[in-house]
Amino acid sequence: DRADVVIGTSAGAIFGSRLLGGEPPAEMYERQLTGADRIDIGSGLSTTLRFLWAALGSCDPDRSVRRLGRAALAARSGPESEVFDVLRPL
Repeated sequence: DRADVVIGTSAGAIFGSRLLGGEPPAEMYERQLTGADRIDIGSGLSTTLRFLWAALGSCDPDRSVRRLGRAALAARSGPESEVFDVLRPL
């Protein structure tokens, strides 16, 4: 609660904004443990494995980035409005 700037990406951005909004860290931790903030993004094990393989399947960082980009572009996603509906309460 004393930071001048809070920076985060993905879950870190949500966590940081909740901290700045006054939500106690212990409460956020408890919600995480109980699964109260679980978000189902519709990706399963196969999607996760594809992304891991794309990111870690090469020792060449440039090749890994290209593979990860191709995997992201090929990934199926739902309508943007559904993502906003899920994240809005957070």
